[in-house]
Amino acid sequence: MCLRTEIQNGSSVHRWLVFMSSYLVVVINIGFAYSVGSLFVIIIRRFNTTRAEAATFQSTLGGVWLCSGTNI
Repeated sequence: MCLRTEIQNGSSVHRWLVFMSSYLVVVINIGFAYSVGSLFVIIIRRFNTTRAEAATFQSTLGGVWLCSGTNI
């Protein structure tokens, strides 16, 4: 039997591959969302903005992250 046919029929390898790839996507997204807070001071200094303007960026990014559907 061809390997392609086994993957299409839902083999154990395919299930684990789908699980691990979706797990990595969730971990990367959560890590990115939590790391934006550490970039707050860098954004203020680099772009010479106020705290309110930097918070707007952070809030917009959080909203886009929540609307994208890749979070838990």
